[in-house]
Formats: sequence, C-alpha cells, structure tokens
Amino acid sequence: MWRERINLWLVLFLAVLTLVLAVSLPARLLFDVAGLDERGLTARTVSGSVWSAHLSDVRVRDVAVGDVEVGLAFWPLLLGEARIELASGPVQGSLTLSPGGFGVSGLNGQLTGIAAIPPLPVAALGLEDVSVRFGEGRCIAAAGGARLTVGAAFGLSGGELAGPARCDGDAMLLALTAADGSARLDARLWANSRYRLALTVAVSDPARIAGLEAAGFRATPAGHQLVVEGNL
Repeated sequence: MWRERINLWLVLFLAVLTLVLAVSLPARLLFDVAGLDERGLTARTVSGSVWSAHLSDVRVRDVAVGDVEVGLAFWPLLLGEARIELASGPVQGSLTLSPGGFGVSGLNGQLTGIAAIPPLPVAALGLEDVSVRFGEGRCIAAAGGARLTVGAAFGLSGGELAGPARCDGDAMLLALTAADGSARLDARLWANSRYRLALTVAVSDPARIAGLEAAGFRATPAGHQLVVEGNL
C-alpha cells in the first residue's frame, strides 16, 4: 500500500513539476522537440507558449497553409506521447508523436494554393476526418477520405477525384477516382516520407493518347498511367 502511495505522489509531483517548468517554454520548442522542420513544416513567425501558440504563414514543403493556432496537450505527455492540437486554421486535427510511431488524427479542412501535385493542376485538397498511424516503419491504421479538385489536363475535363484512406502494405494509400471513372490517382505515403503518385487516365481517342504519351504516360491494362515518386 505504501509503495502505491509513493508512486501516486511521485506521478503527481512530476506532473506539477512539468507544468511549472513548461508554462513559459517558448512555442518554438514544438518545432525542435517534434522535428517539424525536418518534416517540411515551416512558419514565418512562431509566438506564444507550447500550450497555446500562433504560427503565421505556415508551409508544408510547397503547400501554403496560412496562419494556424496550435497547442501541446498536457495529459498525453504523462503517457509518453506528444499530441499537438491544430485548433484553428484551414485544417483542424492533431499530430501525435511517441517512441512507437507517429500519426495524425481527425484532420478536416481544405488546402488551397497548392503549388503542384505532379502531374495534376491542383486547385484544392479537402480532408475529411483523415487519421493515419505509422508504427515500426509501417502504416498500421488509416481512415477518412480526401477530395482533390483539379483543373483540365491530359484529356480530363476537371472536377473532383475522391476516395478513402487506408493502409496498403507498409504505406498509407489515398485511392482517388473521378465520378465518371475516367481517371484514378493512387497516392501512397510511407513512414520515411517517401511518396508515389500513380495517375491513370482511360482514353480511346488517338489524338488524346498521343498527347498523354508525349507527357510521359505509358499504356497499362487499366489505361494510360504516369508515375511520380519522391520524398516530402
């Protein structure tokens, strides 16, 4: 019994000590501890504390996100997990990091001003309750869906490609299709930030096929396909 009481007081003491020490910690510490810079997330200015911070002109690689309000959740820290809540901005949800992995939860919102998702002319990316968890270098859970608004290109009339998120082997897969079935984009992301985009377009007109092949598409049983790979 006395050991249980000592352990309880020790936990409470550490919790209070952590709170006292962290109240005034600068928000910039979020970037250093979570390695957000290394993951391609930058901000022009960072103000406030780790519990309530304002980030201006946030960018994720080439994607302009805008101003975002974030904060570090306290209680998950006692379980060895850092959870960064996105309280306001174009996208809401949370980013979680722990010794066993990392992920995002409940992402909702829309990103515009995307420089490019090769090879598509992207106008906007909508996220619908997207949650992804990576552990031990692989995708272990994924849910939600996304909508990609694209302009006319490669014989496409423009419109939306939409579909669910799920794990596919070690990768997270967004399988986005056009409503009329004329195009499909399989977007895969691995834990090491490697990605693979495979755009497949179904066409039969010889002139359009020639245009696709001139742009780098190759014939497959499902249609003409262009694959782009890289790292975020």
